[in-house]
Amino acid sequence: MALHRTVALYLLIFLTAWTGCAEDPTTVGLGVLPSGDLPIFFVDTLEAQAGATSRAIPVTARADDDVVPWYPQHLFVGGVQTLVAGSFIRFQQFPDTLTGITIEAADLLLVRTVATGDTTISPVFTMHQPLRPWYSDSLSYDSLRLQPGVYFDPVPLPPGLGTGSVDTVSRSVAIPLDTALVRRWFTTVVDTGTTNLGVFLRGSANGLIQGYGSFIHLGSGAKPRLRVRYNKNGVTSTTVFSAGTARYLADLPSADLVLDPSKIYVQSGVAYRGLVTFNLSGLPRPVSVSNAVLEVTLDSLASNIYAPPDSLLAFFVDRDGSILKGSAVACDLLRLNGRPVYWFRLPAFAQQWMASGTPATVALAGYTENASFNRFVLFGPGASTGVRPRLIVTYSKAIATYGGRR
Repeated sequence: MALHRTVALYLLIFLTAWTGCAEDPTTVGLGVLPSGDLPIFFVDTLEAQAGATSRAIPVTARADDDVVPWYPQHLFVGGVQTLVAGSFIRFQQFPDTLTGITIEAADLLLVRTVATGDTTISPVFTMHQPLRPWYSDSLSYDSLRLQPGVYFDPVPLPPGLGTGSVDTVSRSVAIPLDTALVRRWFTTVVDTGTTNLGVFLRGSANGLIQGYGSFIHLGSGAKPRLRVRYNKNGVTSTTVFSAGTARYLADLPSADLVLDPSKIYVQSGVAYRGLVTFNLSGLPRPVSVSNAVLEVTLDSLASNIYAPPDSLLAFFVDRDGSILKGSAVACDLLRLNGRPVYWFRLPAFAQQWMASGTPATVALAGYTENASFNRFVLFGPGASTGVRPRLIVTYSKAIATYGGRR
């Protein structure tokens, strides 16, 4: 018990001292250290040694701790040039009372949320029968190019190519479904030999990628719904289902993204991330880093940022090239010399680089990497002076003395 009281006393002293650190500064303690023992601060500005664009492969069925959780709130369908997206949707939790009914019509109801491209048109897509379970698989974004004949039947389901009817007031889209397909979904409740794999909406590149609310969309009114009109015992009724799972896939060939080797590209939605590397060999060791600021400049004319926030995340890159989980640092958006500049405060990154010798590489990802197709085009090391990425490091070489010993 005495030990517990002692620990509690030390904890109280620590908390009191820690709380006191939050108060306004005073002159107490001024001059305790001789002037020769005060650290001398140095500031070095380094330009990036290398820049690159790298494709990440986040798994779309679960959360990815690297960035914001990879449970997308939007389901994307359509295409802009060579950027194409499609979505899997599967409804579930059907009651057994619907087996054996006559389905007269069925619609997939989706609510439009975000879009990129020509918003005056509607996305064009075909509907396909999935061939294997996708909702529990490690399907990733680059899997879309491997889909036909593997994850879905390349032959479209009826009613064929379409866009669905749009309610301009509610922003909802009613997409006709094959009634035979929906009947099989209902049959799975009582027949274990039948599977419910849902449906895949395969987008076509007609100039628009439309985003629809997913089952985890923050707005409950934006979630997908299945509306079925059926006849049972001579009585026609309509029922709506809203429980299910879904995921979107998107693909963009890297050759169609990286168009200028002097630029660094960050593409959300398909998970392309920018890499910036600095050479710290000119800095002395050991040092104590008090601050490190990364500045990267945006090429506004080449970028396409349509969905807020206009923001990036910086991540620590480990020796093996992987992103260190939990290292995300958000940026401030400034304007320097008339250009947008993303400003990151990374003292912990720099201290780790200096202490361990880990290569000084930062990975940059879109803040809405799983919720938009924002494209950030950043000036790289090969750009003109004044817009190249730079790292401003503030550090001290002095080691304070205590009791005459170092």
